[in-house]
Amino acid sequence: MKNKYIILSIILATNSYLYGGDTNQIENASIFTSAIPCVADFDGDGKSDPAVYYPGSGTWVIKCSKYNWEQRILPGIPGGTPLVGDYDGDGLADPTSYTSGVGQWVVLLSGQNYAFVVFTLGATGPF
Repeated sequence: MKNKYIILSIILATNSYLYGGDTNQIENASIFTSAIPCVADFDGDGKSDPAVYYPGSGTWVIKCSKYNWEQRILPGIPGGTPLVGDYDGDGLADPTSYTSGVGQWVVLLSGQNYAFVVFTLGATGPF
């Protein structure tokens, strides 16, 4: 089918591979080890975009379908579990990590050129 996009993230031991688009290309997205896959609409085109988060470095690697599967690399703060949501209301998913135990949230706001917002919530309970 024309214009049908397949998105697949495969985690192989210490390497991550991202497959996307109709070009049948597989690219090694492994910069560091222990990648965690995430999927969200990071470019606002209504399609899911594959991403991997490297907790050891805090780095996000995102493939954007709107931009011909261009790869974006965004720095972050090491540690945490990857989450996504549109926290600034611009229609784009904002990469986020949460570190349990200390309750640290790190949000990269897409509407502010991925500026960091760091806050604590949930370190010792819900209040």
